[in-house]
Amino acid sequence: MALVEDSVRVVVTAWAKRQTGILSCSEVPGGAVLFKGEPLTSEALDYAMLCLEAGGVSFIPTELRFEAESPPLARALWARFEQESDASLLRGPDVGLKDTPLTEFAPRLPVHPDTRRLFGVPRDGTTPLAWDFDLDDIDPDVVLSDMSALVRAGFFELKRVSQGSRDDREVGANTFVIEERQHMDACKAELVSMRQKVATRGNVELEQLKREWSLVRQCDEWYAVGVTSADPPERVESACARLEDRYDNLQHDFSLPSEARELMQMMHMKHIGSVNLVRRAMKNRGLFNKAQESYQEGMRQLNAGNFSTAVRLLAAARKANPMNPLILANLGWAVYHDSSQHEDERTEIGRQLVADADAIADNMAEPAMMLARIDLREGMLKQAEQKLRALLRKDQAHAGARELLHEVQRARELER
Repeated sequence: MALVEDSVRVVVTAWAKRQTGILSCSEVPGGAVLFKGEPLTSEALDYAMLCLEAGGVSFIPTELRFEAESPPLARALWARFEQESDASLLRGPDVGLKDTPLTEFAPRLPVHPDTRRLFGVPRDGTTPLAWDFDLDDIDPDVVLSDMSALVRAGFFELKRVSQGSRDDREVGANTFVIEERQHMDACKAELVSMRQKVATRGNVELEQLKREWSLVRQCDEWYAVGVTSADPPERVESACARLEDRYDNLQHDFSLPSEARELMQMMHMKHIGSVNLVRRAMKNRGLFNKAQESYQEGMRQLNAGNFSTAVRLLAAARKANPMNPLILANLGWAVYHDSSQHEDERTEIGRQLVADADAIADNMAEPAMMLARIDLREGMLKQAEQKLRALLRKDQAHAGARELLHEVQRARELER
């Protein structure tokens, strides 16, 4: 069933503001007690999740006092919101986001670390979301997927940058954004036209240099180079190389007027800075695209039991994102099971990598589950049971942890 916008707002607001009270719904019999925003029991958690897809949901604050440990709602909410994600909604140069009253609570959800890096920046719907991906070492596909889920859940509002609201009801053109884009496009076109001529001593004109310097100072790095972030790498590199060479020799030609040489030196420094930033952006984009491919192929090899190959691929993915707990945990799991390596060494290194992933995993359960399985395999049953109980205290609905706990308990009984 689909999410009901008003119902999502009621449940998420009570959770976000850590309210205590009774959650009820005209379409679902019964009710749920929320204590400081969290369901008091697993049944209350199930009821709260049903409310997301039903109408007539209400929340009545009360002054209840409880000592019981409540199951976390954040993971269940996020699991449901992820089902609504659609990265295609946020693709394109005209897509922007606007903050809502729920935006400040988004960091409490177990979103991907790359997405978390985009929080904390006020958004008014006038800045393209795509700008966040130009020079940043994040995975755009992951972020777009997460942010689209947050939009569907009401944490952000989707806007078109080329449009702005004159009031709550009337939508009109955002003239500033449109004019700025037109101005930048005109600057870029004029620069490209100027640079079609190879700069030589014979065609250097002071007025043209002044005009070019004026245009260069107005442009960002992409416009200054004359490319876009969507251009193929070979085209970008060709433009960078031409720009590096444009005034490299002429800036030291003392037969030219001093004012002309000074302008060329300033432009050359500006060009070098623009070229370096653009190259870095393209390198990062290529690096992370390759890392994503390495991770996906590494997981396929891991699931197929080809541990040596998986180690090589996951290690490549980790270089691009060393603090991603999921990559680190799966790398550790692959190392632990790689029979081509010495057993004592691989088991020690593999366990440590998974433990490191668990330490930075925040709300991720996978690293803890892997550690528990390693403990079970090595006969450290009490330690495995402790890990699983700690995991279930955070997420009582985790079926995999409960099944593994039963397996550990059976092994402990056989040991007695």
